[in-house]
Amino acid sequence: PFHDASPVQCTYELSVMDCLNGLVKALELGFWSLEDFDLEEYEHFEQVENGDLNWLVKGKILAFAGPSYQRHVSPEGYCTLAPADYIPYFKQTNVDLVVRLNKKNYHEEDFENAGIRHVEHFFIDGSCPSMKILSAVLQDFEAVPEGKAFAVHCKAGLGRTGTCIGAYLMKHFRFTAAEVIGWMRICRPGCVIGPQQQFLESIQKRMWQAGDAKVVPRNRLSNKPDKLSTDDDETMAKVQATPDSPRQRLTKDAVEGRAGQGESLLAARGQRKNQSITSAIPTPPITPEPKDKPSVVTPDASSSVEDGDDAQDKAACDAGGVACGTDSSLWLS
Repeated sequence: PFHDASPVQCTYELSVMDCLNGLVKALELGFWSLEDFDLEEYEHFEQVENGDLNWLVKGKILAFAGPSYQRHVSPEGYCTLAPADYIPYFKQTNVDLVVRLNKKNYHEEDFENAGIRHVEHFFIDGSCPSMKILSAVLQDFEAVPEGKAFAVHCKAGLGRTGTCIGAYLMKHFRFTAAEVIGWMRICRPGCVIGPQQQFLESIQKRMWQAGDAKVVPRNRLSNKPDKLSTDDDETMAKVQATPDSPRQRLTKDAVEGRAGQGESLLAARGQRKNQSITSAIPTPPITPEPKDKPSVVTPDASSSVEDGDDAQDKAACDAGGVACGTDSSLWLS
């Protein structure tokens, strides 16, 4: 639970104590409790063929791998589900909003037609969000009504997803960067990747200030949007250019991202699954097939663009910060 999901040497030292501190804080805030933790349900939904999803805050914040236009199994053995596979569970658990952080690979209308709101805030795979994008993401998180949940995804539901959720938890619950990374990796191993770890460290004080440096009372989540300062349009990663702790190291990945990182993470999960089972046939999906199966949605032109295409990713962001965050997806029992 302590290393990020990348295959390279980890540049962020996360200790056992960091994870324990994060766990203690989560317990105090009521994010999780041993009394109602359902291990069977947790193990079921973390399987890729059952949704690859985890609650990071029970009943409020859910992280999952990005859906596709239709359910399919990749050559590497990774099973990707369609929005229709998630909708029954999302409705059952009061998910009010799905947030997409990667490029479009399904029709958001599938969620919207089921009464689940959907927004998109794209930024490059493996990179850190700009101030403008992070502010917009947090505002959408905060606008979710009390008693409702929001679900967040990128390609693999680890890097960009964990980064934005981590910033939210730091802002509203005064987690340190190390505590929030430790807690999220207990819930969803591998969360927050590469320079995103130093990024969360670098914005820790800023998030605390934005949340008025107050610990949110137990079982209370803010639903009042609080806009971050966006006086400049530099990426938040550039804050690390003048590090104030040994953990912080700036790399070009923080700005440029890592092309194909999401695809690599999904492929790795597929390979691990194939090694652990004797059959490559996927087990039943997250929900039973509907009696009247909906017609297959034909992908539009955007589906041909790979999420790891650096040149086109940069072009999309260079077109303007707002364009990267315009309106257009988590589980631990």
